[in-house]
Amino acid sequence: MPSLDLWKSFVDTFASLHDGVHHKWILENGAYPRVSENEKFNEFLSSLSVENRGILASMMVDARRGGVHDALAVLNDRMAIENAKYSENGVEMEFQPFGTSLYYDYVCRREGDEWPEE
Repeated sequence: MPSLDLWKSFVDTFASLHDGVHHKWILENGAYPRVSENEKFNEFLSSLSVENRGILASMMVDARRGGVHDALAVLNDRMAIENAKYSENGVEMEFQPFGTSLYYDYVCRREGDEWPEE
């Protein structure tokens, strides 16, 4: 895999992550799995309207995506400032091949943008 393809694959992998199980539990099921450690969560969820559970589920998805963004920002900064490297199977990932950061490319790909022309 060429270095540029590794960058694209790396970003695309994060951009294609699903929204997590919490969204399903909150919105579709209206409850977390019914085990003792989730009782407080389920009690709270049962007090919410369907509309408010939808709002909470959206907030959870935003938080998840924000965590991915933050992790990519840290990795990007380490690569930019500390000269860190990322490689797979002996191929070192090209750093910012489009002049943009990992987290910027992640946001663009999440929004459905195509990769720029090489």
